[in-house]
Amino acid sequence: MKELNDYTAEVRRRYEERQQYEIQCRTRRQHFIRTLVFCLPLVFCIAAGMLLLPKLMRDKVRDKAEIIGHESTANSVTLADGRTGEAPTSSVDGLVSNTKSGADTAEQKGSPVDSIDLPADFSFAFVWNCYGISSYDSATGKLVKTSHATHPEDYITTLELTEEQREQIWLWLSTLELESFPAEYDPYNPPDEKPTVFSKPNRNLILTLRQNGKEITVACHGICLDACGEEGYDDRARAFLLVCDQLTDLLTSTPEWEALPAYEFYYD
Repeated sequence: MKELNDYTAEVRRRYEERQQYEIQCRTRRQHFIRTLVFCLPLVFCIAAGMLLLPKLMRDKVRDKAEIIGHESTANSVTLADGRTGEAPTSSVDGLVSNTKSGADTAEQKGSPVDSIDLPADFSFAFVWNCYGISSYDSATGKLVKTSHATHPEDYITTLELTEEQREQIWLWLSTLELESFPAEYDPYNPPDEKPTVFSKPNRNLILTLRQNGKEITVACHGICLDACGEEGYDDRARAFLLVCDQLTDLLTSTPEWEALPAYEFYYD
């Protein structure tokens, strides 16, 4: 009889232990589900933020670029009107160099503002992208979507810019005052300092301005990729990057660019 009682007590003990174990497992599952329900929206928000941040940064840059373009257009158009008789001056203010002239005097006299007088020999060249370099040279009209393809000749076309586009680009480049930049330039890292901003992959930006018998080239080799959301280390650097973004947007939105085949290879 004693053995039966002991056996019954052992069975009851094991049953209670089993019940306690199941309760603990159920409690842990409930805690896990609550934690998962709480964390999932947070994870989605973080992931969405990481995906949208580069786009928001580029939109912010483009908004600034449009403001700069409008301001520099208004100022430079009046600068081109030589009938005012006032010598232009330039000063660095924020991201761009704002020009002053006798536009108000001309408007008071009722004289119309002429279109911009581009230098007769004005042309420019621009190289950009991180893999399969893209380029354009207004002197020849040669537009290259990518240099990395099985048949790279399929990714080359001719683009003739309109006079309005040429005037806008000249305003952007004139605003930069490229002659004040070093030939080799990194807009993300100050010169004579150890580089702290870089990325893999990286990219190239090479900007060339030709006018008045002179040619000025500013080359940025292996600099940080713009998708990383980094900004230039000072106002001039940010202005340089803004103009490069403007040029890229203008060239890649043309029907000639869009008619070229899709990329065959991407960075690997």
